[in-house]
Amino acid sequence: MGEEKKKLEQEVQKLGDQLETLTKEKSVSECLRNVALANEKITENDLKWYSDIREELKDYQIPVDDQLLFANIISNINCCRYDPEADYPTTFTV
Repeated sequence: MGEEKKKLEQEVQKLGDQLETLTKEKSVSECLRNVALANEKITENDLKWYSDIREELKDYQIPVDDQLLFANIISNINCCRYDPEADYPTTFTV
């Protein structure tokens, strides 16, 4: 009877240890899931921002697929000290 009780106590201890391990693993998994969801949301927001900017620039016929040309356009706008808040006409040709 005593040996059987000892085996059961060992089994209970073993199961307790397994439960503790699984609880820790669950916590780590939930944390990793939350980080992945946050990264996905950031990526989704970045893609939406890029898509919106791309469409708006397309409306003004500013090419964004040619990075060198796009960089030159931005550089030229910067050199002219362009102020989008100003009250003067804004026409640029590409």
